[in-house]
Amino acid sequence: MRTYIDVTFHGDGVDPLSIAKDMETLGLKPIRGEHDFYFDWTTDEEFRKMVMKIHEIFKGKKISYRLKTLTEEELIAEANFVISYR
Repeated sequence: MRTYIDVTFHGDGVDPLSIAKDMETLGLKPIRGEHDFYFDWTTDEEFRKMVMKIHEIFKGKKISYRLKTLTEEELIAEANFVISYR
């Protein structure tokens, strides 16, 4: 499965570049498009661990975030839509 992370920064919070660096320490890189970062996982334990690490990075920094998880089937359908749309 793939979980996307959407980040909303507040003007009096931490700067976006420092968050991007913090996310890179988890192996996450910024992506272009609808979402800001993503991670792939296969077990609930992997998911829980990554979510807790992400939450620790954002804690106390005046950042809001949203997670959106897609199944493998949804990822394939989304990719097929993009290919057929082009």
